[in-house]
Amino acid sequence: MNRLIPVLLLFSCCFTASLSSRAHANVGTIDAVEVVSNTLECVDDCLEWKIVGICFWLECHLFDCEINESVKVSHYIPDFLVSAYTTNHTPIAEYDGVNTGETANLTQSHNDDRQYDGPLDFKNAEVLGNPTAMIFNQLADDSDYFCHSVVDVPYFPYFLSGIDKFWRSPSIEHFYPQAILGFPKIETNWPLGYWAQVYPLCGWGSHPYDAINAAVAAHRAAAIVTGSGVHVYVPPGSDCGKKCWAPGEIKEGKLSTHKFQMVFPVSSDSGMVMGGSAIWANGKNKKLDEGYAWSLWRPYTCCHKKGQLFLFSIDW
Repeated sequence: MNRLIPVLLLFSCCFTASLSSRAHANVGTIDAVEVVSNTLECVDDCLEWKIVGICFWLECHLFDCEINESVKVSHYIPDFLVSAYTTNHTPIAEYDGVNTGETANLTQSHNDDRQYDGPLDFKNAEVLGNPTAMIFNQLADDSDYFCHSVVDVPYFPYFLSGIDKFWRSPSIEHFYPQAILGFPKIETNWPLGYWAQVYPLCGWGSHPYDAINAAVAAHRAAAIVTGSGVHVYVPPGSDCGKKCWAPGEIKEGKLSTHKFQMVFPVSSDSGMVMGGSAIWANGKNKKLDEGYAWSLWRPYTCCHKKGQLFLFSIDW
């Protein structure tokens, strides 16, 4: 697996060079070059590349047919870049000034966009196409051992909280059984403890740690894009090529469905699900004005086409 890292870094240099002219390095932001570089730090922990079986294809010529085989592989791809932040200034440099809907933050001063302590905290959120996914798409085009992502356009806006009124005022989802019963929850390691309930899928939180409220908002925004509901968003779809099994909705606490990797304000080399210990959110991450951003890795399974007709596959 360590041999993959130089290859991925080589692709990242070629790809990010084309984006660097558009990125601007503002204080408290992260640009496309940094997103790709930081995301690739998680290859060892997040990728989980493995051979899981064999696919069989029927290939016919003018006078005969034959059965071909291709390797069935699975691995995670950083499909999305998910950000959450208190002010109207996104941490994503290229999107500064884009997602500027009504903030409706009860903890904000009208004369200052810094966050103040209060009973409620509101987070704006974005779910964008991760530019790192383009590297994996190129690897999939050039080899038989990588899957293609459903994300084809870097920084494509799948969700912008500023244009989704239900993110600010979740009037309908307040009546969902999940919201009324308070289940599912983003849990902690303590018995009966939790960061927040998942529903309603909105930007409001009440955890004393700012980073935890941001993490909850990021999970909810990702749940909107990968699931279904009343929100304003663009579904990513499931077209990742033939034959490819794309991931579905992310599930709280399930590493088998997703991994969040923090890329801003600090870069992590490991993936996690939201929940568990809050130690990472204490100290220097406890209250930061810059905002937060994660690469969202999702699992894919695929085998490359080796004939006109897919017959079947065998899993090991």
